[in-house]
Amino acid sequence: MLDPWFKRTYPLKHLKKAIYWHLAEYNLLRDASGVLFTTLTECHLARQSFSRYSAREYVVGYGASACPHPSQIDYSAFYKCYPELLGKEVYLFLGRIHPKKGVDLLISAFSQIARHNPHRHLVLAGPVSSSYHSYLDCLIRSLSIESQVTWTGHLDGNMKWAAYSTSSLFCLPSHQENFGVSVAEALSASLPVAISSAVNIADRVQATASGFVRPDTTVGTFDALQSWSSLDPDQRLLMSQRAYSLFINEFQWTHVSDRLARLLYDSESLPYI
Repeated sequence: MLDPWFKRTYPLKHLKKAIYWHLAEYNLLRDASGVLFTTLTECHLARQSFSRYSAREYVVGYGASACPHPSQIDYSAFYKCYPELLGKEVYLFLGRIHPKKGVDLLISAFSQIARHNPHRHLVLAGPVSSSYHSYLDCLIRSLSIESQVTWTGHLDGNMKWAAYSTSSLFCLPSHQENFGVSVAEALSASLPVAISSAVNIADRVQATASGFVRPDTTVGTFDALQSWSSLDPDQRLLMSQRAYSLFINEFQWTHVSDRLARLLYDSESLPYI
């Protein structure tokens, strides 16, 4: 919550947090033996929200559970619930559906690549408030893509992994994301990602060509989806392989736990920022 996006977006809430910061939280961070961050970007942004800031900063990373082997996923159960997805090119959002996540941007961008291509389908998976659901439903109807959008609600277990494994592209045009666990999960399923530059692991996705990183705007999101749709099958396969390699090399829990253990047992083994 030290990310300055919250300060800009919710100034009244930030005012209350600033009082608490000066009374207690500043001293807590200043006096801690270490303050742990999931990414270097998150660490740098944390310095920008309050007037006083002092911390011994360590970047230890974060991880996600790996997608099961395809032989362990019950695809028939998934398609029984969502038969309209069978044989479709699925663009997947999976996570909490909240204005912060840029789902409205995704819907608008998707409509531009899907309106004349019924083979493409957007899946919105995750919990959502009734008011925001209504707002997004109105947006979908206004764009005339009702038949190409599926709401699933919260997915977990087999249904979650089936959603990742049967999709073509994972999409998260978020306005702010400390790490992005759902992005790491998608990578573990060899699923390329289209994410905004405000997702704090965007630099790793871009550096490894595991997906597309664009601004958190409708134009940027459309460009990411269009870039994916223009790839030929061999290019898509290569990007899928890179996505899985990124997960294996950086976001497995074993890597994260090793870094954390090194820090806890020998803080000098990891340089602080």
